[in-house]
Formats: sequence, structure tokens, C-alpha cells
Amino acid sequence: MTGKRAAELEALGIVWDTADAAFAENLAAAHGPTTGCAEPSPRPGAWSPLTSRSGSG
Repeated sequence: MTGKRAAELEALGIVWDTADAAFAENLAAAHGPTTGCAEPSPRPGAWSPLTSRSGSG
């Protein structure tokens, strides 16, 4: 597969590495909402013990 095709698939939301995707999602959550959302953000580190138990981290 060419890099161009891979980039097109990524633009559509294709995830190549689920562990990396989960890490990025949790990291964004740890930094708190960026859109003015009223939902409270999780405590930093609250998700990390959970990822180690599931075998994904």
C-alpha cells in the first residue's frame, strides 16, 4: 500500500495500532476538555492502571 492510500484511510478514521489509538485518546482525556464541554475530565493517571490490567499497555 502506498503512503498516499494509507493517509487517505487515516483521514477516514482507520486505526492501524489500537494500543496507540487508546493511548492518544486517554492522553487527550487527561488534558481535559478543549471545546468548553461541561463534562468533567478524568483525573490524570486514573486510566493508566486500567490499561495495564487489560494487557494493552
